[in-house]
Amino acid sequence: MTGDILSLYPPEERPSRLRLSALLEDWKRETAKSTVVWRADGKPYPGDSYFAADGFLPYYYRWNPKVLFIARETRYIARQDNIEIILKKCRENPGGIGGEILLRRMLLIAYGIRHGGTVPFEAIDPRQLCALAGTDSGFSFAFMEISKYSNENDDGANADTELMRSFFEHSNLQNRNFIREELSLLDPDLVITMNLWDGKIAAEYLELALGKAPFIDMPHPSAARRSLVINGRTRPLIDLYHFSARKSDGEDFYKPVMSIIRS
Repeated sequence: MTGDILSLYPPEERPSRLRLSALLEDWKRETAKSTVVWRADGKPYPGDSYFAADGFLPYYYRWNPKVLFIARETRYIARQDNIEIILKKCRENPGGIGGEILLRRMLLIAYGIRHGGTVPFEAIDPRQLCALAGTDSGFSFAFMEISKYSNENDDGANADTELMRSFFEHSNLQNRNFIREELSLLDPDLVITMNLWDGKIAAEYLELALGKAPFIDMPHPSAARRSLVINGRTRPLIDLYHFSARKSDGEDFYKPVMSIIRS
């Protein structure tokens, strides 16, 4: 899909896709100056060999609100593009995504938000969502990993806190804040994060990357409200469990977000 992915975007979004690609290439070149020691063989590899891209699905900029999901770290897709992978999965299997739990929950929530939080969870057929994602008649969203180093370890189901720390260090955000540039380009109206403040990423790295994200309240046991300033405007942020957590799609993810949206 690499060669023709740009053709999937409407003409007015292609410049944004190209600008994001250029930003990510600059970012990779910055990480290439450093090395990462892979635990499996103890050998050093250039940082860009771990780098995985992300961004937005087609028709993202046409929808209001524009929804951005932010997770902690990429896994098992070094040198690949998260967005291409999502589109490939949905185009090749439009009838459903089975065990793709993180993608399934993003699709559910983005679909619900597209409809103003009014669609009951029980009324949604998850098997139909892939065919609608990234289409003019369906819904769209953006997705970024705050650490773009792919966790390639055999125990990759566990967060690699050292690898994430290395990514922040190798990105040299104090010189050029690539993360805030990506946020500025995506310009979301609503940000949904996946348990970013659980302590696996040091607070100083989170603040350097995102800016201040003050806690507001916790209207549901699984959903905390914060805010984030992007392009000079305060955007609502909802922090949930990580989307890979063994929790209920409806009770712990979809319903809390829709309740907040309606209110």
